[in-house]
Amino acid sequence: RACTDSGALLRPSKPATAIDSTFLYRSELTSDGPDGEVWSSFTELFFGVNFHHIIAADLKSDYEVTTRDLHLPPDVDNYVAWEHPQSFDANDVHVQPVFDASNPIKAAKCGQSDFHLYHTAHVIKAGNSSVAILGEVEKWVPISVDRIVGVATDGDNVNVEVKGAPSENVTFAFYNTESKAVSTVSCVLSDLGSATLSYPADTCL
Repeated sequence: RACTDSGALLRPSKPATAIDSTFLYRSELTSDGPDGEVWSSFTELFFGVNFHHIIAADLKSDYEVTTRDLHLPPDVDNYVAWEHPQSFDANDVHVQPVFDASNPIKAAKCGQSDFHLYHTAHVIKAGNSSVAILGEVEKWVPISVDRIVGVATDGDNVNVEVKGAPSENVTFAFYNTESKAVSTVSCVLSDLGSATLSYPADTCL
């Protein structure tokens, strides 16, 4: 769940840390903070474009994770969010189609063993389509610079160049904002440990 077939760790761009409102809440400087643990991290694929990872555990009450919690601009409007399914199966992914200042991630009350793991994904315009790369749902960190080499668009297609172990099978999930459907593309990496997954063409380049 945490590495490639060769053992390379799939990491975010920074370690997870408690969100700022945690400390304000515990210092009794605000009532608008999590009564429990909410930690966040991110993977930066493009300059200034982050895919966030949020873990919520031991929450005594529900908490709404906002764009401010993730240090996003107040007017951001090109993100979706999703909760990592316990099955680690892309067929069980349910996407929140809009994550912005008016539509936070609603983290439900939970304990330590039934924690929640959420992610955000940046929406990419490709021709007439708008697509969010959800990544490897079978991994704890579905979007990692240790896996993704680059992202490019070609007409209506989004091409994701990946790396890993030779002959490793890599499956990425994608979300189409128009159809609101989650689809997957799978590729077997070359002898050099590389491949390019193309969506919605569903091909390996």
